[in-house]
Amino acid sequence: MRSYNYVMVLTHDFDKIEYRIRVIDFDQQSFEGNSKMYKPQFLKENNKLVNLTLEVLQSGSIDQYKREERSLLTKRATSNHIRLSELLHCMK
Repeated sequence: MRSYNYVMVLTHDFDKIEYRIRVIDFDQQSFEGNSKMYKPQFLKENNKLVNLTLEVLQSGSIDQYKREERSLLTKRATSNHIRLSELLHCMK
C-alpha cells in the first residue's frame, strides 16, 4: 500500500503524545486479498517510514503493538458483529 494510504492518529497523554499509523484504503484492502500489498515495507517509497520505525522501536514493542491492534480489531468485530455480518454479506 502506498504511503499516502495511511493516516497518523495522535493520542495525547498527560506528558506525551502517542502516534499510531492507520490504514485508510479499506476497499482496496478487502478486494485484493494479497496481504503483502498492504505492508509498508514491501514498497520502496515507504522505506523512510519503515527505517524510522525500526530505528525508534524495539522488536518487542513492535510485537506488543501488533497484539494490541489485533485485540482492538477483535473487540470491534465482537461488539459490532451484526454490522460486520451485514457488511460481509454485501461484499459477497
